[in-house]
Amino acid sequence: MRNGGTLVEDPLAYHAPNLAEESTVPYRLMWIPAVEPSALTGDLLRATVRGILTGSYELEDDDPLIEEVLAGLLYPDYHHKRHR
Repeated sequence: MRNGGTLVEDPLAYHAPNLAEESTVPYRLMWIPAVEPSALTGDLLRATVRGILTGSYELEDDDPLIEEVLAGLLYPDYHHKRHR
């Protein structure tokens, strides 16, 4: 990828609020490490996704969408079953 960016994990696991209507939209998360760790995984991945959803989309920390997205990261089968 450009500038050393890489796609993170399973792109189907990420979705965010659709700001135009009551739904969600899938998105792809890219990572360009400035320092270690070189991969975005585990707790850092979950914290980053939570930060994107609360900071960029202004969701409350206890919003059900955040828990749904994080569950998809922890349990990929959960997400694939919900969004088929």
